[in-house]
Amino acid sequence: MAYLAPIHRASSIRHAIKCRFIHTDRESLIIAKSNRIEIYDLVPEGLEQVAHFAVYGRVTGLLSLRPQQSTLDHLFLGTDRYEYFTVSWDPRTGTIRNERKAHDVTDRFQRPAQVGHIYLADPEGRLLGLYLYEGIFMAIPIKRQSKGRGRHAQLQESEIGNLDHPCPIRMNELKVINMAFLYGTNVPVIAVLYLDSKKSVHLITYEVNVTKRAVKDPEFTQWGIKANNLDHGAKILIPVPNPTGGILVIGEQMVSYFHPERTAPMKKPLHEPTSFVTYGKVDSGRYLLSDELGHLYLLLLVIENSKLINMRIENLGEVCQARTIVYLDNGYVFLGSHFGDSTLVKISSKSPRIEIVHSLPNLAPISDFIVLGTEVGGEEIHQYSAGQTMILTCSGGFYDGGLRSVRSGVGIQDVGLLGEMSGVQNMWALKRTVLDDGFDDTLLFSFAHETRAFSFGTDGEVEEVETFGNFFLDTTTLVAGNVGVDKLVQVTPFKVILVEKATSKLRDWTPPAGAKIIMASLSGTRLVVVLNGRVCLLFDLSGDSIKQVANRTFENEVSCVHIPQKTSDFLVVGFWMPASLALLRIPDLKSIKEEHLAVSEGSVPRSIMVANMEEDGPSSLFVGMADGEVLTYTITKDPSILSDQKRIRLGTQTVTFEALPRKVGDDSSCVIATGERPTMVYGEEGRTVYSAITLNQASSVVAFNAEAFPDTVVVATDESVFIAKIDEARTTHTQMSPLHQFARRVAFSKEKKAYGVATIRNSIDTATGMESSSCYIHVIDENFYDKIDAYELYPNELVESLVCASLANPDGTFSEKFVVGTAIGNDADESEKGRLLFLELGADKMLRLVAELELPGACHSLSIVKGYILAGLNKSIDLYRLLYTSESLDVSIQHISSVRAATLPVVLSVCGMRVFVGDLVKGVMVLEVVEGDEGENDKLVEVCRQYGVSWITALEALDDDTCISADSEGNLVLLRRESTGATDDDTRRMRPLSEIRLGEMVNRIRRINDPITQGYVVQPKAYLGTVDGGLFMLGLIHPDYFDILMKCQVNMAKVVKGIGDLDFNKYRAYNTKGIQPDEPFRFVDGELVEKFLDLDEEAMKMVIDGASDDENSRIECTVGEMKNIVEALKRLH
Repeated sequence: MAYLAPIHRASSIRHAIKCRFIHTDRESLIIAKSNRIEIYDLVPEGLEQVAHFAVYGRVTGLLSLRPQQSTLDHLFLGTDRYEYFTVSWDPRTGTIRNERKAHDVTDRFQRPAQVGHIYLADPEGRLLGLYLYEGIFMAIPIKRQSKGRGRHAQLQESEIGNLDHPCPIRMNELKVINMAFLYGTNVPVIAVLYLDSKKSVHLITYEVNVTKRAVKDPEFTQWGIKANNLDHGAKILIPVPNPTGGILVIGEQMVSYFHPERTAPMKKPLHEPTSFVTYGKVDSGRYLLSDELGHLYLLLLVIENSKLINMRIENLGEVCQARTIVYLDNGYVFLGSHFGDSTLVKISSKSPRIEIVHSLPNLAPISDFIVLGTEVGGEEIHQYSAGQTMILTCSGGFYDGGLRSVRSGVGIQDVGLLGEMSGVQNMWALKRTVLDDGFDDTLLFSFAHETRAFSFGTDGEVEEVETFGNFFLDTTTLVAGNVGVDKLVQVTPFKVILVEKATSKLRDWTPPAGAKIIMASLSGTRLVVVLNGRVCLLFDLSGDSIKQVANRTFENEVSCVHIPQKTSDFLVVGFWMPASLALLRIPDLKSIKEEHLAVSEGSVPRSIMVANMEEDGPSSLFVGMADGEVLTYTITKDPSILSDQKRIRLGTQTVTFEALPRKVGDDSSCVIATGERPTMVYGEEGRTVYSAITLNQASSVVAFNAEAFPDTVVVATDESVFIAKIDEARTTHTQMSPLHQFARRVAFSKEKKAYGVATIRNSIDTATGMESSSCYIHVIDENFYDKIDAYELYPNELVESLVCASLANPDGTFSEKFVVGTAIGNDADESEKGRLLFLELGADKMLRLVAELELPGACHSLSIVKGYILAGLNKSIDLYRLLYTSESLDVSIQHISSVRAATLPVVLSVCGMRVFVGDLVKGVMVLEVVEGDEGENDKLVEVCRQYGVSWITALEALDDDTCISADSEGNLVLLRRESTGATDDDTRRMRPLSEIRLGEMVNRIRRINDPITQGYVVQPKAYLGTVDGGLFMLGLIHPDYFDILMKCQVNMAKVVKGIGDLDFNKYRAYNTKGIQPDEPFRFVDGELVEKFLDLDEEAMKMVIDGASDDENSRIECTVGEMKNIVEALKRLH
């Protein structure tokens, strides 16, 4: 029923290590992003990704170990489903290899650790430690050769260094803050930092006995370090290597060093109080520390005679708030962040101490976002993959907070601006010299009544020339180009001109009296022109003259003509009425194939292109229609056979084509389709990919390879011409607009073309160490993201909700206003007060407070229904409206109606008159605005609800009876009201239609209302944003394809084995403490299904035929049909 696919994968980095995983001679950087592992090498330009793989589970632990017989390190990974496994790199195949399959240590009778999962490795290589449940330490011995006797004494060499069975050990400490293994101890020793019942911080150390005798009944034995009542806020433990030994405790106000031989700890107060987040080891005497404000510190240990005598702390500068720090080599440090971009920095002894070398963009955490579509034919369209949609997110936190714009498409980077030139109809890259060096040196531009030429020097100097090779520049040009290396050709409406470069000798051809050239096409030495719309002439330009080879007169009027560049045995002609095309044989122009095209009135061919999308692949024929539709065909060696017809719409305006070389050294091409939505079409692994170019508009594009501007393109828009570079393939493009505050909520005023953004600015009093926060409503410019104005709220007042709505003015007109719901905090868990604010943007985009209302509790959510303001308060859902008492500016906020909520209505979503309420604990409730009786106000009436417990984090209505909800466990549930139920009780229930576990907590869901596409497989309905920086597309599956996609998912899960032998169905199954089914329910994971295109033919056939003996698992379609279905799905995102 429902389909889910990622459009931007999680980018938050919480775990990173370095080890020799791929190379025996150097270390690689291994980072974990939600359920993905990425492997990077350090190169002069920064970080280069060399491998990646997905895990069927959220990665919560990442360690490395080296078995005795291995020349490479293995990775130990733990997941949020309490499973761990090990993998290695196979140098032969260049792929990941399973070593230890997934081992499940789930104990549903235990309480999960509040601090989260902790994974530790003994520095002496004797065991691994897992802290997953409160009061239980899981020791995993690493097999070693014993010196004793008996059957356990001798191990095979292949087993040495492998993991033994896990041994749970009971602990007295329940509120663990952190743990660490110590260096240089005879037996493994673990340090535990914990809280007691009075929230005091203490440190204790234990020996962990993992000998064979102790495995049956393992326990801790207290060791020599113990300390009570440590610095408040202490949460980092740093074990110091031998020969110094001991452990460092990092607090908010001081650093303490403990050693078993010391009677008292060494303490070093900090210059300024701060809250540290993580550390990274440089060497045994230097450590890097990162705090919540994004400062990077160097902790230096002064050691003499193997004893610590002093400590120094130096603030290196401000980068990002790191969650993990990995020192690579030669001063290079990787800072993995959850609240900002992860960065590779180089640290030096000179100012500035920190230089940013490389950044990995990060959207996490997405606290809110809005979806901005593109106006097409009067409608706002939100097709993400086509580049019509921009998603603006509130991302990051603390100093790294701000706005991020996310858009899919082929990137284009400006290289140089030629100038403001309007009215460019076409352009060509030419070479005026006979030197065969492959470089262009002239650009020719055609306008309605003239032609202009620009010369390019080797140093990039550009000059417009008055004359060019005897070309006619006082008229428009239809076609121009190089003919071999020694001639140039120009076609105007009344003449064909052939010029020798060396002598400027001119040959020309003039059409018969009364005839006019209306279009032409050039390929090498062959030229075709069309006279008066019906006569087609073919010329040979290989000699010294313009030689007519053939002519043909058509009954129907020609609309476009094209000679392919890569072949010389046919050309293609398009016709107006009836809308059709014909392939004509060269040289006699006899018809090879005729094809009828029109499917609707006004659908006629206006542009044709034949190109090879992939090297050694068949040619593709593109036909651009006047109504914005593009038809494609595959042309085999026999051009009389056109196969594999496909249709795609690129707007509502005429589409034209230009072929560009795809890669240097092969014959593949990409095609640029210009028009309403500039698009690049290219081949990828046997399929055709359509991807928007990050351009608002383009009237013409041409490949340009000048010596000063190699491998570029020239782009003409309605107003200017510029030189640019185009990426080879579609990617997700993110643009950062830093606010240096935590961006919490965002809304867009289409009327004022500005964003309203609610932010929180955190600061710390350096004298007292107390943290304070201030909250603002900012006005941000739509185009440049500049701050225009800001409205500051009360101290301790927090913005909970923000919407932009068109509301009434005193004169009866309507204008957009920002409506803000706040909570005024105190020491209690629940805010007792809040405010409802109405802020208006003036003509100068400055904020003005129109009205405000003090509320009896926090305003957790806002929406607009029937012109009313809908507010979710602490215990109720209330309706308000702006009420003007006179023609003056006097305004009040009138309360209309109220409905009791179960606990806290954290999210509201409106569809028509229906109000979907997401309750913090009790799931979804649906209300309806009902007209009141005569003289009475409208009121809210409950329609139906979800029965049971569901901790809602996000909710969005998809139609009057359907919604999608997300909970704190990372589950997604598609719910529908049984409007045709047999009893009244049935109609009052919301029942689940589809369930899946995403594995990331969703903060916001936004509905899109695109018109339903004819013949769709999946109709996009909403976008989702997660805490880890992931963006997902949610769609509803057409009933005709539901069985096909569900069977494909089931069969793919059996054919594509998970890393660590993890089970896909278990990973995606809905998961709560009370309910744990075996597989997702009527929900299709697009990431898995779309891997069908990556399979070889044999594996594809296995998926189609069914991956088991069950006859019901067979998919009722062919491999080719399945590929077409999956290609259509990939084009959605």
